[in-house]
Amino acid sequence: MLPKKCIILGSGASILDGLVQRLQVYLEKEITFSINDNIKFFKSTVAMFGDWTVYRDRFDLFKNHPLVIGRYDTHIGNTIEGATPCPKHDGLILLQSSGHYQGNKGLEKGLYSGILTGGFTLSLAIQLGFKEIFLLGFDCCEINGRTHFYQDIPNAGCFKDYEGKPYIGVGKNDNGGYNTSFYDKSD
Repeated sequence: MLPKKCIILGSGASILDGLVQRLQVYLEKEITFSINDNIKFFKSTVAMFGDWTVYRDRFDLFKNHPLVIGRYDTHIGNTIEGATPCPKHDGLILLQSSGHYQGNKGLEKGLYSGILTGGFTLSLAIQLGFKEIFLLGFDCCEINGRTHFYQDIPNAGCFKDYEGKPYIGVGKNDNGGYNTSFYDKSD
């Protein structure tokens, strides 16, 4: 039986204050889900990813984590023409995603939302039966000019797209919107 409480660790700038106050020490005693590039900064119970390029570009970290769960994508473990190859390690669990919350049928019909790894992880935690789910770093805004706690760390939040070209999911674009446009959707 799982404990009733878990913590999902996003990457919002609000975590900065907690890091100064030794948040990592507290988290060691809890069931924690880390999201995407947080694998570089936190020891977690479960390392989550939504985008196969995050898994590919941080493969050396993910392959050594005891439990990795990600969004199913045909690129993982396959060579697809025109795409940078993405390896797969034996301990990886891949789950289907959906663009809609499926309630208690999430594991069967897909977890919401593969594009927003935080939503995907929250949907999984609900399906697993956690009753108290704490969200840290789910800011969906900028705080003091930062959208992510690791914004000023070189290469953090930086990945290569399908064709191997660099892209960044940190900060805002030239139009002032989040680099991930999915944040702007009301649902």
